[in-house]
Amino acid sequence: FTAGARFTRDKKKFHRWGEPGGPCTALTDPSDQVVVNGQCLDSRSNFVSRTGISMAELPTYTLPIGESAFGVNVADSKSWKKVTWRAVANYQVNEDALAYLSYSTGFISGGYTEQCKSIATCQPFSPETNWTLETGLKSRWMEGRVQANLAAYLTRYKDLVRSQVVPFTNAFGVTTQETVNVNAGTSEAYGLEAEISFLATDSLRFDVNGSYLHHKYKTFVLGLDTDANPLTPTVATDLSDLTVPFSPKWKLGASGTYRWNLGASGTMGLNASVNYQSKGQISVFNSIYSQMNAHALVDASLNWTEEEGRYSVTLWGKNLTNKKYRIGSNPVAGLWNMTNWGNPLTYGVELGVHF
Repeated sequence: FTAGARFTRDKKKFHRWGEPGGPCTALTDPSDQVVVNGQCLDSRSNFVSRTGISMAELPTYTLPIGESAFGVNVADSKSWKKVTWRAVANYQVNEDALAYLSYSTGFISGGYTEQCKSIATCQPFSPETNWTLETGLKSRWMEGRVQANLAAYLTRYKDLVRSQVVPFTNAFGVTTQETVNVNAGTSEAYGLEAEISFLATDSLRFDVNGSYLHHKYKTFVLGLDTDANPLTPTVATDLSDLTVPFSPKWKLGASGTYRWNLGASGTMGLNASVNYQSKGQISVFNSIYSQMNAHALVDASLNWTEEEGRYSVTLWGKNLTNKKYRIGSNPVAGLWNMTNWGNPLTYGVELGVHF
């Protein structure tokens, strides 16, 4: 039996200056003066010109505009404390097989939405927590030539942190929108993992691995409490039918490695691998043109190491079939979609010196 615990205290300080709406001053142009509830507000109060200097005169890494010039001025701090722990029971079935059962907990600290535009949305969001139950078997067969590891797990997440677009009305009654981070729900993930290594000969080795993942929302509701801004209420929306991002159902891989001895000239090694991943989502809202498409990547390498193992040269190539696949996407309000693609066909040479 093995057990361990960790105590974490995370403190964050947050200071946000933003948005116009400060009081009018002697530098406020008459065309920028707006009277709201009997008070004169400057619609460009957070512009550098309100300090009496030009952009060319702006000091490097210094903001000369005072705090009162900003419509939103929030200074806050928050700390979070958490005890996380893990307990494991191992059972030696025989000298070549070990079974285990573990339970562990974890958390991601809370924080603030850095680009918030109102007092209501500049408030902290809570930590995201989870627990995981896992069982598995680690074993060797055929006098150690075959190694097989199996695992099954169940994980539940609570207080998931998600981004939400909400309406925002500034000091002048103009309504626009902003993106804030909120705690929006819970999810459950369970799956299986397996990896097998087979040493066919002293020179030839094969490795295969695979995993199955089923990850679903238990609850996923977005709808911000906007009592601080009653002009723009939002309605809670149940999104629990959406697919959890970055949770492809299948991952499969296989590789082969062959090494041969060149005597006094050192050793050579040839490796080839293929790794497959099924389709999945990237966007929290499963937006169009933001999916991780199913793809298989083929890599290969040829390595030479001198007899004493000090020097080595490796020729390598990745994504040899030049597969195009998406690894990141940020759709914005249906207007455009910023997409990151994986590396195309890439090859190179590595020289190594081992001390």
